[in-house]
Amino acid sequence: FILAIVVYIGILAGWGESYISNEGSKIYVNSLAYEMGFRTGDEILSFDDYKPENFATLQVDLVRNNVSKATVLRQNDTVELYIDQNRIGEVLQSPIMFDLAIPFIISDIPEESINHGLDIQPGDKVVSIGETEVEFIQDSRPVLKSLAGNVSSITIIRQEDTLVKDVKIDTAGRIGVILQ
Repeated sequence: FILAIVVYIGILAGWGESYISNEGSKIYVNSLAYEMGFRTGDEILSFDDYKPENFATLQVDLVRNNVSKATVLRQNDTVELYIDQNRIGEVLQSPIMFDLAIPFIISDIPEESINHGLDIQPGDKVVSIGETEVEFIQDSRPVLKSLAGNVSSITIIRQEDTLVKDVKIDTAGRIGVILQ
């Protein structure tokens, strides 16, 4: 029995629990979250007095803790949102209310990419595709899908420089880059 406890402690110490930390993570909201006052790019600081740690459980925490007030960091301001308890049923039914907002930062262009050889460097941040601004990778998906099979300009930020590059978009709406 004691050996089983020691082995279990060893397993937890060695592997532990892995999750995406909520601290410093920005949200990408669906329509329900938007209606409730959350905005894409917000960082959730607390639900009432509870500070959520695991990003993946934000929606569950909102329901389980019967939250009446959410505090978020929006750009450089702290904003308090009051949660309508009558919407908890909608929250339970809503798929992915809070997704992880992923900045469109390029890590690499593989050799098999249709844009291999293009002057793009690790750390380049895509800020627009054509005339459409894209802050997060989620913003770029519908734009790229609409431009599938074409060539479009992208605007990237490289350190302090703003560069415009023409990229090929495959028929699936991808430009063939690896994200950071």
